[in-house]
Amino acid sequence: MNITKNIILDTAIKLLLVVAMIFCSGFAMVQYGRFASRKPVIQSDKEGVIVLKAADAEILGPGSARLEQYAGQQDIGYWDSTAQSLKYRLKVDRTNVYEIRLTYSLPAGQKTEFRISVGDRQIDSLIEGQGGWDHWRETVVGKVEISAGQTHDLLVIPLNTFGKEGVMNFCQLTITPISE
Repeated sequence: MNITKNIILDTAIKLLLVVAMIFCSGFAMVQYGRFASRKPVIQSDKEGVIVLKAADAEILGPGSARLEQYAGQQDIGYWDSTAQSLKYRLKVDRTNVYEIRLTYSLPAGQKTEFRISVGDRQIDSLIEGQGGWDHWRETVVGKVEISAGQTHDLLVIPLNTFGKEGVMNFCQLTITPISE
C-alpha cells in the first residue's frame, strides 16, 4: 500500500512540475496581453526585392492594432496608438542601398509621422491621407543601406499623428535595391 501511495505522490509531483513549467513558459511568451511571436526571417528574392506584408509583422506595444482583411487587402488596422510599432526580421543577399516603399491607407486630412529603423539606420517620413480607410496609396519612404550576411530587425515606429483617426492602415513595405 505504501508503494502505491509513493508512486501516486511521485506522479502527482511530476505532473505539478510539468504544469508549473508550462504555466511559467506561457507567461514568458505573453507580451502586452498577446502571445509574442517569433516571425520568420524574410529573405530577398532573386532580384533582391523584399516584400514585408502585414501578416509577417510582429505587433509590439500596448494598443488595439491587429491584422485584418479590409478593402481587398490584408493590413494592420485599428492602429490607434503611437505606443505600438511593427517589427520584421529580414536578410538581404547583397549589401546595397534599398528604396523603401509603403502601401497604406489613411483618411483625407490625417497625417502620420513615423520612423523606419533598420539596425542603426533610420528614415523619418510623413504620410498624408487621401480618400478614406479603403483608399490604398503607395509612397516612397526613403533609401537605406542594408548589409548582407546578417539578420536585421526593421521597425515601423509611429512618432506623431495629426488628426483623430489613428496611425494608418498598414498594408506592406516593398524594399528594392537601387544600386549595385
